Amino acid sequence: MNAPGTSWQIMLADLSIILFLTTFSALARVESSSAKAAAPAPAMAPAPTPPPAPLVAEPVAMWRPGPGTPPLGQWLKEQAVDARMRVNIHGAYRPGRRDAVLADAAAVSADPALQGRAVRLILEPANTDTITVTLSFDQG
Repeated sequence: MNAPGTSWQIMLADLSIILFLTTFSALARVESSSAKAAAPAPAMAPAPTPPPAPLVAEPVAMWRPGPGTPPLGQWLKEQAVDARMRVNIHGAYRPGRRDAVLADAAAVSADPALQGRAVRLILEPANTDTITVTLSFDQG
């Protein structure tokens, strides 16, 4: 004899299996008949293009000019050299200060220590005027 309260669970499982099999067989018949009657399938759409790589990767190292900070050349000598690394010079400027910060960033980019390295200059509006130099693996 069945344990009390288990017969309804078995009956529900049986009905679920019957419903699944009925639906599956009906779909198989519809797909096979529609495949015969349908026109040739259109050409495959091109695969979606992958999203573009981020413009600036997470920095590996960061340098900011200021009191007690080593010169840019010394800081760069302490960093690992890798062909995939790019030097990003970020210039943040307050309203009306774009040209001044651009001049400061250009002076940093002219540092002889940056010779032979891939350098990118980025300017963006901000609440303060800052120059930040980062090393990132975003080259190629």
